Amino acid sequence: SGIAFVLVFLALCYLLGSGILARLKLAGGQADTATIQLLAIPMGMGGAFLTLFLLAAEQRLNATNLVAASVILLMLAAWWLRGHGAGWRASLKNLPARCWKFCAEHPLGATTLLLAAALGFLLAMGAPLEWDELAYHLPYARDYAEARGLVVSERLRFPLHSHNIQLVWAAALLFSSEAAAHLINAFCAALVATGIYIYARDSFGRATGILAALLYLYFCRSLLDTAYVDLALSLFVFSSFLALAQWQTSRNDGYLYISAFLLAMAVGIKYQGLLQLPAFGLALIIASRGAITPLAKAVAVFLVFGSWWYVRLSLIHI
Repeated sequence: SGIAFVLVFLALCYLLGSGILARLKLAGGQADTATIQLLAIPMGMGGAFLTLFLLAAEQRLNATNLVAASVILLMLAAWWLRGHGAGWRASLKNLPARCWKFCAEHPLGATTLLLAAALGFLLAMGAPLEWDELAYHLPYARDYAEARGLVVSERLRFPLHSHNIQLVWAAALLFSSEAAAHLINAFCAALVATGIYIYARDSFGRATGILAALLYLYFCRSLLDTAYVDLALSLFVFSSFLALAQWQTSRNDGYLYISAFLLAMAVGIKYQGLLQLPAFGLALIIASRGAITPLAKAVAVFLVFGSWWYVRLSLIHI
């Protein structure tokens, strides 16, 4: 059941993210790079975060409402893809053929990826054993699932925190088990490694891309079979800066909105995401060459989507 939930969740995120990117008039498929398509899943996950937060804030986090919300999001994504996503539709249609072509042209690389995925899958399917996931990460998700909404669990560490990814795990617990949390974490790491490879390959060559991706996986290997939030945080921080780099080269404001939105989702995963704001702001100021408008747009998007948890926590304090 955990595998089925993760597959359905990731498919929903990809389709929703593709719809959002299409709505922003960012091309997909052969008309654009793999980097653009890589942003689809974190964008869709961000949409899922916001949907789960709204349901949980209204104490309506249950299986029926989750299925209904998923159907609505899929219909919305289909509408956006129908109106703006010719490139994305072609990309989805040609995905199996491209995967087969890659396997045929790079049998060693495909075998290595398959073995690595199988190893990561086996690790992720293990029972929760680490201290933090047993002490508060999974208990928060379990409390949200049992209460069908947001609660303050004073018996746990850090009762007032931003819990975007715990809401996803809470949804997983309504349909499956803790293994789903491990699988989602492992997929976040795989997506970051893929992004690192693509960016480094395009900037410095294939060998550098492979080395960079392997180094990332080596340093995060101890987190692949846990329900820690750090891998999800790294996915959204990395994707945010990846989108910012795309904006710097293209000057398409859609990428700027994506970058600010993904950073907003990161600060909703863990307070430490706030530590990225100075670096993000400095990079944006340098890339915008002193223009005020791009900075104002990024700040507006960040505040609109990144303040939800902090507003709630402020109201609790009051």
